[in-house]
Amino acid sequence: MHQEAATMRSLSLSVCVLLLLLLLLSFCVCERATVFSPLTTEALEQGFLRDGFTVDTWTEYRGFRGARLLSTNATVLSTGLPKRAYYVEGNSYEMGYLSGMLSAPEVEVMTTTYIKHFTAEMISPAWDEKIRKSPLYNDIITLMMEYIVTLCNLSFKDDNEQGLIPGELVEEIQGLSDAVLDQLPSSYASVERLLTLNYGIDWILAHVYRGTLTATFLQHSYTPTAQQTHEENNIPEEAVFLARQFWLNAGDHFFVLPAFCDAYGVSGNATLSGEDVFFARDFQLPVGTVYQDYQAMYIFFPVDGRIPLISTAAPGFVGSVTAMNAAGVAMGVDVLRSGDTRPASPGINSVLLVRHTAHQATSTEMAIDVVVNSARGVSWLYPICDISGDCVVLESGVQLPPDTPFNGLSFVQGGPTGVRHYLPNEKFMEEHNSDDIMRRGLFIRRNNYKYPSEFQDFNPQLFAFADVPYAPDNWNETGRIFSNWTAEHFDDTSKLLDNYFPPQRETFDDVVLTSNLAVVPEIRLAQMSYFANFVTHSAKGTQWRYDSLNNLLVENHGKIDLEKAKDIITFLSPAKSPGYWTDEFIKGEPMTALIEGSISVCDLKAMRIHTLGGYWCDNWTSLTLTNYVSSSPSSSVDQES
Repeated sequence: MHQEAATMRSLSLSVCVLLLLLLLLSFCVCERATVFSPLTTEALEQGFLRDGFTVDTWTEYRGFRGARLLSTNATVLSTGLPKRAYYVEGNSYEMGYLSGMLSAPEVEVMTTTYIKHFTAEMISPAWDEKIRKSPLYNDIITLMMEYIVTLCNLSFKDDNEQGLIPGELVEEIQGLSDAVLDQLPSSYASVERLLTLNYGIDWILAHVYRGTLTATFLQHSYTPTAQQTHEENNIPEEAVFLARQFWLNAGDHFFVLPAFCDAYGVSGNATLSGEDVFFARDFQLPVGTVYQDYQAMYIFFPVDGRIPLISTAAPGFVGSVTAMNAAGVAMGVDVLRSGDTRPASPGINSVLLVRHTAHQATSTEMAIDVVVNSARGVSWLYPICDISGDCVVLESGVQLPPDTPFNGLSFVQGGPTGVRHYLPNEKFMEEHNSDDIMRRGLFIRRNNYKYPSEFQDFNPQLFAFADVPYAPDNWNETGRIFSNWTAEHFDDTSKLLDNYFPPQRETFDDVVLTSNLAVVPEIRLAQMSYFANFVTHSAKGTQWRYDSLNNLLVENHGKIDLEKAKDIITFLSPAKSPGYWTDEFIKGEPMTALIEGSISVCDLKAMRIHTLGGYWCDNWTSLTLTNYVSSSPSSSVDQES
């Protein structure tokens, strides 16, 4: 009897456990996910009006809608025309096609004028001055542009065949090109030119940071493909010969990178309300004489399960300078000059990676996973925030195989008289490693990251080696290593450049910020490579910008609302930093200077992105994602069915 009772108790316990497991399984199966649905045309138009836009044109392709929007309160100084925004929906190809239908003339300009002038703006001022003396200057620039298009596409083809580029992005570029060519049959907006616009910056930087670009140009110039390029573009042999001479004499000192960026994320107690989350960034890059006129925001609504988002860029860009998605994740990208690149296979980085990640991630943690597992081949910084206030800066290099250590010292040139002599040795690096925040060549600097202060002990001797005064008081929470941005300008004889360990200024757990420098010591070492250091000549106050932005965030901690967030991120405006931007549309009026790139503030609790582009005196435009997207919970069972 006792045995029978024990058996019954055991059976009852088993049944209870089974019921509990079934309950847990039921909970897991019915876990809610968010499904996003497009709104009616009438609802969309009402949303556009609430955000200060009217519909200029509706168009349709394969049953999907696209709209070109005109701002009711913001115009571009140089043209007097209303600033634009775009709405497109569909699968990747359809969204690309609709984008092309709505902006064919602008895409044509971006794939011709912009690419050509961007090429010219990469040449170092000293060499540009020499080339401009030649009557063949225009031919040489055309030659370089065509080489970049050809070589960039050969590289992209290899990366794409290896499956390194998400197919959705490739399909969208194809749709974009097809639409423009359908409307403008003689257009230059080929897939090849659009790939150069979106992937070209990564291909270029992968080579510039390793010092291989001029050698690649020289080698290519003797190929049959190059000979065909010369003939098709009527480039005289004399121009080809002169270009080769310039490349041989200058080496990779021929190129600079006039691109600079800043970003910050604040949440919780850093904000006036104690509850808001603001993500702010400026992206400063060559405008190629036209970007400032065409810069716009895009609402992308994919119907393939990816998350809808708002992207800032310009016609022709599939990638995103800044993106904010309907799950409340915002992301940007900042230049990081570093020797940690893979010229043979750049993979997916920068604007394409921002766009790809923002379509996938429902949180900062998921965004990190996407970037970690993407085939990165160029160093960049990726600031990210989500609606919960989880903010990070990803200091990213080449994607490493799993469990492979990162060796920052390998990028620094050796020699008993060089900077390597004054840096930590291998033993020190092993004892003070950042392996706990490194995943596959990417360092995750969270808003509670604590800098290993032992690295600061190397700075006095690094400054002494560079013959630059070292002031200990400049390294505290609100210090400035350089008094102003001009003081950080490095001439050709400077040995300092990036050869020191910058301090982490942020001490609040609700603040994270970045400019164009790595804070994590290992990846900072990668910035000390020879060619990465050379292009630092064009960095325009990287440390000063980081320090200045930090001081503003410390000064305003606990006081930041939307207007203050805008005020802080526009710290480089001509009114606040005279002389930093000087390309004035109206001479003698500093605030008519053009904005090289764009500036955005994402108010994540309100799901609203505010963007300033064009000229400093222009008005901001804004879009609220909830005006264009309907969301509802749906179980995973529903999704599968």
